[in-house]
Amino acid sequence: MTAKAISRELENAAVEVDVPTEQTTSRDGQLAKIAHDRMREAILSGDLPAGKVFSQVDLAKKLDVGRTPLREALRNLQEEGLIFSQARRIRIAEFSIEDVEQVYVLRLLVETAAIGMTVPDLTPEEIAELWGLLAQMSHYASQHDFERVEIPHRAFHSVLVGKSGPRVSRQTEQLYDYAERYRRSYLSMDQNSSFEVSTAEHEGLYEAAAEKNAPEAIRRLSAHYHRTARSVIAELDEEHVPARLDLARRMADKHAECFGDS
Repeated sequence: MTAKAISRELENAAVEVDVPTEQTTSRDGQLAKIAHDRMREAILSGDLPAGKVFSQVDLAKKLDVGRTPLREALRNLQEEGLIFSQARRIRIAEFSIEDVEQVYVLRLLVETAAIGMTVPDLTPEEIAELWGLLAQMSHYASQHDFERVEIPHRAFHSVLVGKSGPRVSRQTEQLYDYAERYRRSYLSMDQNSSFEVSTAEHEGLYEAAAEKNAPEAIRRLSAHYHRTARSVIAELDEEHVPARLDLARRMADKHAECFGDS
């Protein structure tokens, strides 16, 4: 074979090799993210019920995603504690007192510190934004419209911790998502009183934020999360005493002292 023929053979072989390009890799990552986000939302909203078992084929069809990006998404979701995977069978994580207590212990400790850092530096525009979000929440809560309440509710809490730094904000967003599974279930059981109490608690949070009173905002957020978590836990097991949750409440309230409260 001549040198020219060898060169031609090498060129042909190079064309046939399927070398992953940056564009291909990027596309695969985007598809995996789409699969992850769709399944995560379905779990948090209850469309994929806690404790239910699915095959990968069933999930791919239900979520309208490919099986390859789904497998990548499943690895991430298992790390997040939302699913358990074994032999191609996927089980959605059950509700548990252990889990809800840990979620709210973290929320109490992280978010009370974050709100204390944020409230003193809120701008007039941000305080006005909080007022508008509170009005939306109150309107939808009066109609017991959980789906619409959640949009301004998430934004309201996000503004209240927004000046604590990007890493802390990401942590609070993730904890919010985990708590949402439990709150949705609880609200479906006790809509009347839970909506009324929650509305009053958020009004108190707004008042403290508008006055830039960090200690009071900390105490109000602490009371709000502690009451919510205890209500959810009581629905799961009314005999359970959440000792770690109660301790976290006391520790969270101590954060107020760091902001000039004696």
